[in-house]
Amino acid sequence: MKTKYFLSVATVLIISWEIIYGQEDFITLTSLQLIKGLDNREYLAERLTENGFTRTGGNNKVSSRSGYQEYWQYKSFLFADVLNKPGKQNFIILRIDQSFEGLTNRLLESFPYKKSNKSSMNLSAIDITRINKKNNFLLSYPRDSDVVSVYIWFDSPYYFFEYTNEKGNR
Repeated sequence: MKTKYFLSVATVLIISWEIIYGQEDFITLTSLQLIKGLDNREYLAERLTENGFTRTGGNNKVSSRSGYQEYWQYKSFLFADVLNKPGKQNFIILRIDQSFEGLTNRLLESFPYKKSNKSSMNLSAIDITRINKKNNFLLSYPRDSDVVSVYIWFDSPYYFFEYTNEKGNR
């Protein structure tokens, strides 16, 4: 009887430990934060740092004109490439390992698309694994001075979210 009791308690403790401490790989990034980070380098660096990303390279001038590129990584699951060309076009390319669950749906659901009276897109129902680089999925909307887009595709074993803002192409 003592053995069964001990095994039961040990099993409950192990399961509880895994539930509580096994959730360390939770990233709170949203599409809205990444879009805001297209224009604000410091804001993006703060969001990535608070989510456990580390800068792995970059911070170089792209050309003789001002601009920069940075590379960020979260363990071996998430990679972010940031390319900024002031006055032209900015990019954030997020590469997400397919084993990292939850982030792709949150990025889709938090994209600020405009709903129309005729239809309401259910972005969480999109199966990204059927989309490749040539036939990518595009979400976009106009802002005051630019158009913000995210190209989405799957190339095993990674999901790609490429955020861009095109200045003056409205």
